[in-house]
Parts: sequence; C-alpha cells; structure tokens
Amino acid sequence: MENWTVGLLPQDRAARGAGYEVRLFPAVVLADTGRFSQPARLDWQRLDKDGMPEVMKEQDVRLPLHESIKIVGSWNSWRPQQTMAWDACRSCYHAIVEVGRERLESFQFWVDGDVSKCLHPRGEAGSPFVSTESSTICGPDEQGQGKHWTIGLNPLERASCGVRFEVRLFLAASETGSVSPIAKRVNWVRMRPSAATPP
Repeated sequence: MENWTVGLLPQDRAARGAGYEVRLFPAVVLADTGRFSQPARLDWQRLDKDGMPEVMKEQDVRLPLHESIKIVGSWNSWRPQQTMAWDACRSCYHAIVEVGRERLESFQFWVDGDVSKCLHPRGEAGSPFVSTESSTICGPDEQGQGKHWTIGLNPLERASCGVRFEVRLFLAASETGSVSPIAKRVNWVRMRPSAATPP
C-alpha cells in the first residue's frame, strides 16, 4: 500500500502532539460531466496551538527592479545562460534542470545575470529537503561564492541521471507598498518522465 507520510522532511517540524491540516486540491472541472478530474495536489501544513496554520517568520529578501532572473549551476559551468520563465499564476520563476551522472546538481540565481546580485542560501549546500534553515534565501549580493542550493541531497528526491526537475523561485508582493518584489522561497519538484509539466 502506498501512502503519504507527515514528518519525513525537516520543514514538517514534526513533534509529539503536533497537529496538521491535510489539503487535497482538486483539478479542473470536466466540461462534459461537470465533475472534478483526478486530484491535482496534496499537501499539509503545521497548526499552531490555536489550530491555525503556522506562519514562518523569515527575513524579507527584496529584489531590485529587474528584467530577468538567470539560473546558473553545475550543469552549465556556472554561466548565466539560462533565463527563467515567469509564471504569473504561481508567482514564481521556474526552469527545468536535468540531473547528470553525479546525481547532484547545484545552482544559484543571478538577477539580470549579474553575479554581484546573487541569490543564494546561507550555507554551502542548501535544500528544503534537508533543512529549512539551510534553504533560507540570502542576497542579492556578492557573497554567493561556494553557497548554492543542491538537488539530490535527500534520497526522497529520487534524483538520478537523466531525471528532470522544475526549480522554482517564488516571489511575493511587498506589504509596504513598494514595487520591489520579495523572494520568499526556493524549491523544486521531480517531473514525470512523460509529462511536459510537473506533477
């Protein structure tokens, strides 16, 4: 029997007595029947002592006004060649990364392809599948040398040669009314072999 498990990843912050809200997101309504198709996504979020979803307090990483975000990484010799696409519905930049023979791929983001405007994690190998702390976004600055996110550090990612991942940089509007967007989080999802879009 296959099932989902709360507590496998650090960001779950599982502890005895902790409560979670499990959410099943339906897909589109089928025009011919009026019914929902197969569920599109399932997730869960930790609840506070009052039963409300917990909100993680993080330092805002404000981006300058920009024309593009480049993803640079181990697969392209750290050159700013790959421009990320913008998805307005999800409020994120995204790009496809194919894992090589080492079964690990590391990357950063450069605002407008400028290394002095680098978005990077705090440590040498950030991953939301290893440590929430390690995947915290820093920058944009010149302090990114040796600091990058890495796909494949956790066996649950099932990274192997030829597998493709969609890397996503999520933004949010500033709550202060500033036109500068805020970089909120970085994650990635394994793509189905036959799918053009991630699950």
